[in-house]
Amino acid sequence: MYRTILTKIGRSKIGNFVLTQQPVLLKHFAVGDSQGTPYTPTEDQTALKNEKYRVEISKAEVLPQGDINKVSVEAILASSVGGFLINEVGLFDEAGDLIAIARQPERFKPLTDDGTTSEMKFIIEFYISNASSVQIKVNPSMIVITQEDLNQHNSDQQAHEDIRNSIKGHIQDKNNPHAVTAVQIGAAAEGHKHQYNEIENLPSSFPPASHTHTKNDIGDFEHNHDERYYTEEEVNHLLLGKAPSGHVDDRNNPHGVTEDQVGLGSVQNYPVATEEEALAGLAHDRYLTPYLMARAARGNMRTRFVSGRGVSNAVIAHITSAKGGVAQIHYQIHNSLTKLKITCDGIVILDGAPMVTFYENNARTQNDIWIYYTSSLVIEHSGSPGALNVEIFVHEYV
Repeated sequence: MYRTILTKIGRSKIGNFVLTQQPVLLKHFAVGDSQGTPYTPTEDQTALKNEKYRVEISKAEVLPQGDINKVSVEAILASSVGGFLINEVGLFDEAGDLIAIARQPERFKPLTDDGTTSEMKFIIEFYISNASSVQIKVNPSMIVITQEDLNQHNSDQQAHEDIRNSIKGHIQDKNNPHAVTAVQIGAAAEGHKHQYNEIENLPSSFPPASHTHTKNDIGDFEHNHDERYYTEEEVNHLLLGKAPSGHVDDRNNPHGVTEDQVGLGSVQNYPVATEEEALAGLAHDRYLTPYLMARAARGNMRTRFVSGRGVSNAVIAHITSAKGGVAQIHYQIHNSLTKLKITCDGIVILDGAPMVTFYENNARTQNDIWIYYTSSLVIEHSGSPGALNVEIFVHEYV
């Protein structure tokens, strides 16, 4: 069985901490080959069966686990150490006493000269009740990592994130973080001056300080638009679709237009009446559509029939109604001398007008007249003798 046990000396030293207050100071880690014969370690041992190499502890920690504490001690054999089998390990304190011992699966530790390079890590773990009874002494120069640890560290995307972010920020800094000067890059310093004789390739003559040119003096005077200018068509194309779509689609009067501005200052802002409101005829703050007007008229009127035959200067029909109505007068005349008199609400609206317009080719004709009245309607025959047959459809408000 592969496990770690405390030796009698180890248990004694750890147990005496309560009395002496002297903690066990772990320092060395040893490996051995037990002379080639694996065995089960015992608590009476004070040394390994056949120690092959001893190294200082490279890493250790005490981990609380409920009511007890786990001591984990780690050591690494460098690639330059080896050439032997390992099947036993031991943990020694600063005084050189064997505190813990463990059997290990047998494995070979090669040397660099064997054609392979390999580090080997060993870990011993045991449990104690008082964490203060054990201390681990680690030599800073012995803190090493294995190639496996290094590979894992290099593949960790979060490793040294602060350093990587700092380097990234430095690379992206375009504000001359190294304070490079013009001289360092071979450029002239700001504000420098040259003497006239230091300037090369000067022209042989110069124009007067103040001079003018005419159009003829300038070769290729034709004016061409370049990328600094736009034609009206190009400007319209660039502006196409640039207007804020929210304003174009706003239907809530974004410019605050008033009724007077659109010629509706005298129009009341009434809604359209419902069919029930139109039939009731009681509201004064509604508008009626043509359909509702006709529907209201039909729903509040009744129709009756009146007929008569008139002779010269005789009343043919006298119609009265408390709410008024519409009369459809259907008449038949017999000659062009026949005349008709109509009195509507006490006012004569047709008096003795000859019916010649409706009399054609000396033939009897039939015609209709529609009259709206509010209270009364009188129809009389007026004119020369002649028959006048009248049929009246009265549509009265009820």
